[in-house]
Amino acid sequence: MARKRSRNRKHRAGTCKPRASLTRDQLEARGIRLLAAGRFREAVADFKGLLQQERRPAWVESLAAAYAGRARGLADKGMFREALVIWRNRAETCKLSLADPAYFELLFQTGQIEPALKLIREERAFIEQEGLLPGLRELCAVQVLAGDEEILDAFPADDPLKGDYPAALAALQAWCRGEDAVMEQQLKSIPFRSPFRDFRQILKALSLLERDVTGAMRLLDRVDSGSPFSVLCAAVRSSRLSEAEFMQRYRTM
Repeated sequence: MARKRSRNRKHRAGTCKPRASLTRDQLEARGIRLLAAGRFREAVADFKGLLQQERRPAWVESLAAAYAGRARGLADKGMFREALVIWRNRAETCKLSLADPAYFELLFQTGQIEPALKLIREERAFIEQEGLLPGLRELCAVQVLAGDEEILDAFPADDPLKGDYPAALAALQAWCRGEDAVMEQQLKSIPFRSPFRDFRQILKALSLLERDVTGAMRLLDRVDSGSPFSVLCAAVRSSRLSEAEFMQRYRTM
């Protein structure tokens, strides 16, 4: 009887058509459906299987997208080191550069500053060519304000990150001392397109919180949700919530 039940279980477990029995067109169609549904791990398996048969550019592109989705999912769960492994697998399998803003963010989140600097120097041409430099500067702006000033060494002397950092730091220090006039003067020297522009909005909002909450929130609204400074922005907003509101938001995070 035990053997019979075991065979039945094996039969039920095998009701899904195995990958080997699918044609390439069927496997491609399934991979596309999985990718669209956000089932990235399974999509990775399907497109890797296809690339073992033939290296089509469309399949490489789809595999890269599946890897990226899988890495983002892991990062959202706080599994940063696991996400880094996925990005490295993506680069190796798809023959792509690792110089992606999401990869740099993971390096910073895990304290791997030196590998990040090395990659910036090695892939500078690619970063500029792909238009990734503005986003990378913003990521680095967060880090240098947090104390990782060695990041500045990876950028040339005339780079906006280096040029605007002294004013951003001086403004932060002035706010910590309660010197609003000095802070305002420093913030005025930070250009509109600076990698520190969102930090400028947040610092202005902080200085307004006690006397003009509406005005402060209006400034925070200017910080895009995708900004590297959005976490700081959310923290400032949370500081104005009642205990009940804070707990409600905390439970839905």
